Amino acid sequence: MQRTQYPIVITIVIMAVITAVGLFLAWSYILRRPELPEGSYRTVVEGVELVVNQDPDKQVYLINPLPDQTQLQPDNQSTQPEPSQPAAGTEQATETPIPPPEPTATPIPDSVIFIDYVVQPNETMYSVALRLDTSIALMAQEGIAQDKLVPGQTIKLPVGNPAYCPGKRPYAVAEGDTAYNISRTLNVPLDVLKTLNNLNDNFDIKAAQILCIP
Repeated sequence: MQRTQYPIVITIVIMAVITAVGLFLAWSYILRRPELPEGSYRTVVEGVELVVNQDPDKQVYLINPLPDQTQLQPDNQSTQPEPSQPAAGTEQATETPIPPPEPTATPIPDSVIFIDYVVQPNETMYSVALRLDTSIALMAQEGIAQDKLVPGQTIKLPVGNPAYCPGKRPYAVAEGDTAYNISRTLNVPLDVLKTLNNLNDNFDIKAAQILCIP
């Protein structure tokens, strides 16, 4: 009976020794471990002991938690009206901008007009053409011939339009006229005649043309 108790006693003694040794080692480790700074603590992550430092400036504090939204009073809510939308199927009227009126060019008067002219006795196309505002070429161009000059008859005589030469005299170019001889006969500088009538550098003119003379 006593022999059967020896293994049990030995086992108990061995366990006691192992426990004592473990406690001794743990106590020695605790004594040798450095003191942690304030705000630090140890933790074990995946079997490894770590020292964690806490930064007091980065801690999160909950101050004055927001009230329950269901407790807000109606006057705390936004009172801004929503923009009105046009009803379905209706379109907002838009004003079409009216473009400014385009400037109208001043119409140029006709260079030739017709006046009532009473034919005098023994009058010829040559005598009628002594007027500066008409010529035999201009009368012929408008269908007036010598046989139509019946004394006492009123004809439509073509003459230069005064409105075509405002402030100037209209002159009907005759057959054989040149800008040079018109300038000499009427005592008008050739350059002035060219400028007033927009003549080219060759001073070209044609029979029955109306020129403006100062």
